[in-house]
Amino acid sequence: PFISNLKKHTDSGLMLSSGYGGGTANLEYMSLTGLSMANFDPSMTSPYQQLVPNAQWSPTINQYWDDSRNSIKSIAFHPYEPSMYLRATNYKKFGFSKFYALQGPDVIAHRDVIDKSPYVSDASAYKSALEKIKEHKQPRFVQIVTMQNHMPYRDWYANNEFEVSSKDGAADLGDDEKTSIETYAKGVQHTDEATQAFLKSLDKLNKPITVMFYGDHLPGIYGTASSDEKNSLSLHLTDYFIWSNKVALERKERSEKKSSNKNVEHSNTSKDVDRTNKYSSPNFFIS
Repeated sequence: PFISNLKKHTDSGLMLSSGYGGGTANLEYMSLTGLSMANFDPSMTSPYQQLVPNAQWSPTINQYWDDSRNSIKSIAFHPYEPSMYLRATNYKKFGFSKFYALQGPDVIAHRDVIDKSPYVSDASAYKSALEKIKEHKQPRFVQIVTMQNHMPYRDWYANNEFEVSSKDGAADLGDDEKTSIETYAKGVQHTDEATQAFLKSLDKLNKPITVMFYGDHLPGIYGTASSDEKNSLSLHLTDYFIWSNKVALERKERSEKKSSNKNVEHSNTSKDVDRTNKYSSPNFFIS
């Protein structure tokens, strides 16, 4: 698979997710703010619904790249209903100037699905984002929250070659669990292919771009595995990688050469900010 091979050649690893089978909005909140849900009272189950709408200001990582003097503001893509988790309201609080979704003032341009799947494909989401990236000369923060591999998993795809079975003496998988896992596996294959094409297109652009790609949580389809407490950690691990296009890597290399003889103080921000070399103002993606 493309992503598995890419991870061998760039910053990558496994992310410990607080969610399993759900919790996308909470993972999204933590990624954008850097604030862990563990810091809140247990009664705070959904910051997107309980905290952000009532806050006067919400500091988020995308604001680090915004430049109001030059009208450079973040944009977001989510090929689903904008009302889910109050995203339309919250993204305004976060400083996103445009939110491209299935409804609202800014409708996402491409909404193709794959076979019988009810969800917009990752290829369509990427295509919509790529068109906007090309429109603007100024670099900016771009968030893409995809929907293709969302539950449920009901044998959506034609010619699905994936077959799963239990091993190591585990009980046989039920028909529903087997179908769900096979459908999800095929969806991930489609994502792998779409991501390869997307990064190839970004690499051709004459502007610095860095992509932070991560899975928010695993789907809650592994009933057999989740019944064994030995798998409790594995079911909360998702892949991530940080990739930069040629222009971004060349600019970063030049910047490092200039500062090689200087004492450089790194800000205490997340790994992705350090990787992008903020002063080159790269495009940035969370997907």
